[in-house]
Amino acid sequence: MTTPAAVAGALTRLAQYNSGDYEPASNPRGLDDGGHVINFPAALADMVTVSNWIAGTFAPLPVAEAPGMALDMQAGLNFSVTLTGSRAIMDPTGAASGQSGILIVTQGGAGGHQLTWSAAWRFAGGAPILSPAAGAIDTVSFFVVSTAPLVILAAATFDFRV
Repeated sequence: MTTPAAVAGALTRLAQYNSGDYEPASNPRGLDDGGHVINFPAALADMVTVSNWIAGTFAPLPVAEAPGMALDMQAGLNFSVTLTGSRAIMDPTGAASGQSGILIVTQGGAGGHQLTWSAAWRFAGGAPILSPAAGAIDTVSFFVVSTAPLVILAAATFDFRV
């Protein structure tokens, strides 16, 4: 996942805030020796920028329903899709070894829709059969073991109700 420029800047400044005593010339961002009075509001703003970005990376990204769907793992960690027909989950894009997340699958319409999975997705006991009821919510947790070859370990949890 790419770190936005505003977040990268905030992280750089946060490291500088804690790099030593406040000195107007040599360390104008220090928080010690009166620097807290000058720099605390900016440091707090940078903390909020970073915290909001981190929280946003965990929010499920909606996946556009299509006959073949590929999760963009460079864009986020968690995903959601509402099915109006049976579909296929293809190899994801932007996967990194060690990455993990969740796919939330909701049965739309009359329900009864299923997913097929590319060979990269490995489930203990075989691919899951989704809960068929309209409105049923299933989750698929995943962990990217490797990218060459692409291996994703996955496990499903069935029929959550909101």
